Amino acid sequence: MNIETVGKVLDALNAHGLEPIVFGGWSVDGCVGVQRRHHSDLDMVVPVEDFAKCVHILTHDMNYAWKSNSCFLTGCQKAELVSEQNDLVEVFGYVQIDEEIRFEGLLFTVQTSLKAMNPQHKISIEGVSFRVFKPDVVRTMTAKLSQVQEDKETVKNWGTEDRVQCTTEQRSYAGNRQAMLIGGNIG
Repeated sequence: MNIETVGKVLDALNAHGLEPIVFGGWSVDGCVGVQRRHHSDLDMVVPVEDFAKCVHILTHDMNYAWKSNSCFLTGCQKAELVSEQNDLVEVFGYVQIDEEIRFEGLLFTVQTSLKAMNPQHKISIEGVSFRVFKPDVVRTMTAKLSQVQEDKETVKNWGTEDRVQCTTEQRSYAGNRQAMLIGGNIG
């Protein structure tokens, strides 16, 4: 996936009043200010009440197709969508609880303060602007959740003055599956 594709996806969502927060490898690149490597996907979060609208725009206006709906098994709000060019967009819905937000995938949970995204932290790569979490949250998420060693190395020594609490938890699929089978809560 290249920055032009990211721009097209974000422009389509912005045209409908949605402004997702980008995380994952693109957020690391955003904080650095340049695309450092090839990305296989675009990860983003939207408020859970905008999740269906976001998926509708991507599937109907941009012709993305469902790749997986495995998260529906666990109850998390996640959609994996793929284009005809095999560009993957992963959309997560976040919930706000008091002064915190929380979102989860099949194998992880992220919980952080509203301060992580307010005031808005916007970055730009080659003329494409998008929202990311504050850099210390990007660092925490990347260090704990990323499978890409290059991203982990990039954020390893980041330090910021404005610290924002971010809790991440990696889970195993086996643990989630067991919780589903016995009817328990996950996370």
